[in-house]
Amino acid sequence: MLSQRRFQAIVHALLWRQSSNGLQICLHQRLTTGVMDGYWVCPGGRIAAGERPVASVRREIQEELGVDALNPRLVGLLTFAMAMPLGGQTDQMTGVNYVFATNRWHGEAHAAEPHLHGAPMFFDVENLPDPHPGWVRDMAEHLRRDSTTLMKHYTD
Repeated sequence: MLSQRRFQAIVHALLWRQSSNGLQICLHQRLTTGVMDGYWVCPGGRIAAGERPVASVRREIQEELGVDALNPRLVGLLTFAMAMPLGGQTDQMTGVNYVFATNRWHGEAHAAEPHLHGAPMFFDVENLPDPHPGWVRDMAEHLRRDSTTLMKHYTD
């Protein structure tokens, strides 16, 4: 049963590094957030009212990983429309994901909110853990191949 339509503006951070195997991205597993628990995702969250997306992504990286991102750049603008379980009901969620990438930050990434997320880990783009949202692989592949901004729409 659909309880309501909701629009979300969300930021995500692709922290990346090069390894001998190629590009790696940082993911952590959602534990008790109430949305997509068990999934491996990039750090991120909602944009606060009046907040610019780049400020929001820096805040989310600090809150979730305990590091200060340097020069995150927009690499993806992803819209979505899908049914999502929230609080025992299913809501029709629509919105936009601003995906930023950076390979520079101060500090050591750790689970700064261990009650919500598992420890962050770096994974080769070819060997991402399951389950993960499809857009995570799309963005990692895009980051590896291109420097332009990916724009794409996702549905159920």
